[in-house]
Amino acid sequence: MIRFEVLKKHRHSNARLGRLITPHGEIETPIFMPVGTQATVKALTSGELVGAGAQIILGNTYHLYLRPGHNTIGKLGGLHPFMNWDRPILTDSGGFQVFSLNNLAKIDDVGVRFKSHLDGSSHHLTPELSIQIQQALGSDIAMVLDEPAPHDAGVARARESLERSAAWARRCLEVPQKEGQSLFGIVQGGMHRELRRESAERTIELGFPGYAIGGLSVGEEKQVMLEIAEYTAPLLPEEAPRYLMGVGPPEDLLAYSSVQLFLQSAYRVQPGFEINHDTAQPVTRIVRLVEGLPLGIELAAAWLEALSPTEIVAEMERSMDFLETDLRDVPDRHRSLRAVFAYSWNLLGEDERETFRKLAVFRGGFERDAAQQVAGAGLRTLTALVNKSLLRRTPEGRYDVHETRLVHRLDRGASGCLLLGLGVASAIHLVVRARRETGVVLLNTSTPRATNVAPAPSASAKMAIAAMTGW
Repeated sequence: MIRFEVLKKHRHSNARLGRLITPHGEIETPIFMPVGTQATVKALTSGELVGAGAQIILGNTYHLYLRPGHNTIGKLGGLHPFMNWDRPILTDSGGFQVFSLNNLAKIDDVGVRFKSHLDGSSHHLTPELSIQIQQALGSDIAMVLDEPAPHDAGVARARESLERSAAWARRCLEVPQKEGQSLFGIVQGGMHRELRRESAERTIELGFPGYAIGGLSVGEEKQVMLEIAEYTAPLLPEEAPRYLMGVGPPEDLLAYSSVQLFLQSAYRVQPGFEINHDTAQPVTRIVRLVEGLPLGIELAAAWLEALSPTEIVAEMERSMDFLETDLRDVPDRHRSLRAVFAYSWNLLGEDERETFRKLAVFRGGFERDAAQQVAGAGLRTLTALVNKSLLRRTPEGRYDVHETRLVHRLDRGASGCLLLGLGVASAIHLVVRARRETGVVLLNTSTPRATNVAPAPSASAKMAIAAMTGW
C-alpha cells in the first residue's frame, strides 16, 4: 500500500510539496508522469527515463490487455520486470481509450462492449475485469473504471456519467485487493461545478487512499480545464495524493513562475532553449531541488552554456555547491546559495540568532506554543524571522525553517552549519540527516577546534533528538 505525506504548503495558494511512498520507491510530488502506453515510453530506455528524473510512469490497461495480454505479462512477473523498470508504475483503467472508440463501443450500466482496433474482436470491459487486468499487470497504483462525460455534456448527461462512475467505483472496491497495490478513486461531473462537488463527496465516502480528477482534457478549452481543476482539487482530502488525469504537455509547465524564470534565464546563455518532452522532466527537477528559490534557478540555468538540463540535475544532486558563479558584476551575497544563507544570517541580531539556533531542531514545522516553550520565541521574534526569510508561516498558522532542505543539501554534516553560524543545535539537526543518508556520525566528543566539528549534544539534547528522529 502507499503512504503519503504533505511536506510543505504554499501560504497563498493550494500548491504543496509531498512525498508518496510506494512498494517500488518514493515519489516527490508534484511530479509529471511519462506515459508508457505499451509498456514502453517511446524512444526512451529505462536508463534514459531515470536520467531525465522520471520517478513514476503510466501503463495503459486497454492496450496491454489487447496486446500482449495481461495474463502473459502476469506470468512474466508483471510490468516491472517486463519493461525493466524498478520504480513505481500507475495503470489507468482502460476506460478513456474504450470510450474514445466511439462507434466501436457501447456503454451500459454493466460495463463497456467494444471491438478491438487491432483485429475487430469483441470484448466486454467491466469494473471487475479492469481491476483484474491491473492486478495481473502488478502496478503500484490502479484506477477505478469510470466514464468521462463529453466536454460539452449538459447537466443531465454529466449526471448520468457521475452516477455510473460512482456505481462502478463501488464495484471496483468489492474486488479483493492485490497486496501491495493501491486503488484510486476518480471524480467526474463534467464541466459543472455542482456535480464536481457531489462526485467528490461521494467518492471520498468510499474511502480510497488517493483521488484523481478525471473528465478533463476531453476537448474543452484549456482555461476551462484549469478552472475546473482549481475548483475540484480543494474538495479532496488534504492528507491524500491527488492525480490530475490526462493533462500535462510540456508547455503547461510555463504556467508556473519558477519555470518561466528558468526559461528566461536559459535564453541568456542558450537563446534556442525550450521546454519540450526532453527537457520538461529535468527542468521540473531543477526548480524542485532549489525549492523555487529565484537565485538557485538562475544559477542552474547559467550552466546550460556547458551542460544539458539532465546533466545539471546530476551535478546538483551530487552537491548544491555546484550552483555558484564567478561573474564579476554579481554581488558577493548572490554568488552562491551558501552566500545567500550566510548573508541572511548576518542580518540577524544576537537574540534572533539564538532563537533560530533553538528553532532549527524542529523537523516538519512547529506551532507558536512549541516555539515559546523550546526557544522562548514570542510572536514578534517569529515575525521578524519570517520577514528575513529564515522562517515561513503556513496557512494553518504553523512555522517551518525556510529552505531547510537546501541547507541540508549544501552541507551533509555539522561543519558547514557552524560556518554559517547556525550553532550546535542546527549542526546536530544536520548530523541527524547526514547519519540517515550516509550512515556516518560527524559528532566529536571533544571541544570544537578549528575543524568546526560540532561537539556532542547534552543528555537532554540527545533525548530530544531520539524523540524526533526515532534513534
